[in-house]
Amino acid sequence: MEGGGFKRPLSQIIIDEGLHYIEMEGNLVFKFAVKILGRAVNQALSLAGLTWGATVIEWS
Repeated sequence: MEGGGFKRPLSQIIIDEGLHYIEMEGNLVFKFAVKILGRAVNQALSLAGLTWGATVIEWS
């Protein structure tokens, strides 16, 4: 985000130039999510006293 922060406070010019939007690099966000998701699932299962093999998810 190039505008709207501390260095370039939000103003009509910032809005008119479209500089108040957050930008992210989708590929890096996806790679991070894929790497972290497995760890998060393992932690959640552990806290619930479950394991991968013993877990059955009923989606209906």
